[in-house]
This record gives sequence, structure tokens and C-alpha cells, in this order.
Amino acid sequence: MTEQWLGFGEKTYEEWAPILTAADILFALAKSWEELLEDEQAWANDCFLQDAVSKGRKESFVSTQLSTRKWDLLHTTEGHS
Repeated sequence: MTEQWLGFGEKTYEEWAPILTAADILFALAKSWEELLEDEQAWANDCFLQDAVSKGRKESFVSTQLSTRKWDLLHTTEGHS
């Protein structure tokens, strides 16, 4: 392990971001649930669903990224239903 990776928790995000970028390593800042719910990119990527619940209140839920559409199309075109 090289020296730059030792003590990972001792550097800030601002210090690590250029190092990780230069090393071509994908990374993101860990966020709290509250911060994630305000993240425009997460909403744009359909990471969450919002649904009305009791008394008109809205709740946010984590969206599954799984899709059965390809499976359904494959089996429908093969004559399976």
C-alpha cells in the first residue's frame, strides 16, 4: 500500500477529491438520509419514489433499480406468458 492511502480518515473530502480523481477512482461523498432526499441528482436518477400516505402527507421511499421489463419482453416474444 502506498503512503498516500495510509490514514485515509485523516484527510478531508476536499483533500481526497483531487487525489482520487487523478487516480481515476470513482467516489462520492457519503450523505445522511436527509441530505440524500435533497440531492437533485438522486431524484433525477429515480433513486426515490414519493407517495401520498395518510392525511395527505407525502413519504419518500428508496426506489428499486430492478426491472422485469426485459424478462417479460423476452418471454412474451418466445410465446411464453
